[in-house]
Amino acid sequence: MGFDGCVHVFSLEEWKRTMESIRRIPLSDPKGRVFRRAFLMDAKEVTVDAQGRVPIPPALIRRASLDKEAVVHGAEDHIEIWNPEKFNASVSPVVDVPGQYELLAAEHLKDRTS
Repeated sequence: MGFDGCVHVFSLEEWKRTMESIRRIPLSDPKGRVFRRAFLMDAKEVTVDAQGRVPIPPALIRRASLDKEAVVHGAEDHIEIWNPEKFNASVSPVVDVPGQYELLAAEHLKDRTS
């Protein structure tokens, strides 16, 4: 289960890195235990079929409100699969408000040198 209502897809290598982070959550941390359960409860290892398709488990299809169309968004170290309406709602406050994209860039890329 991804964040913001999407499905996350990881390569096996990236999944292993993510699991290393999950394993570092102390078992004594109640919020950490709940997050671990929620994050992993519908996680499934899948393989690409002969036509190049990746099956999405039914529980994740429901959670992400996926139907016949989806947005496949590259997100650096994983792929996000979105309901198109949810994706647009997620990015519209940034791309549809003049100057908002630039403000976020200034805030989040402030350590980069050009």
